[in-house]
Amino acid sequence: MSHYLNLILSHSPLSYVLFVGTHVDLWPSSVDFSEKSTVVQRWISHYFKPFLKRMNVIGFVLVNALHGEGTDKVLKCVLDRFNSNSD
Repeated sequence: MSHYLNLILSHSPLSYVLFVGTHVDLWPSSVDFSEKSTVVQRWISHYFKPFLKRMNVIGFVLVNALHGEGTDKVLKCVLDRFNSNSD
């Protein structure tokens, strides 16, 4: 992931970044969806903090690849960013 974050920062440092975690369905069903989101956000924030400080992050979203849970949040993040830039 560091490689891709470096690419973004070196080739398009002003672009907006939306982190989308896929395959949430592979997690144990005993873990609540919101808890999964918190765990992933903390992990990304911890390990990639130097990158995140220099990026325009618009969000962290988890998506269930089997049921589509979370896809509405992806769309909302993108549309919110688009709408805020068109004002």
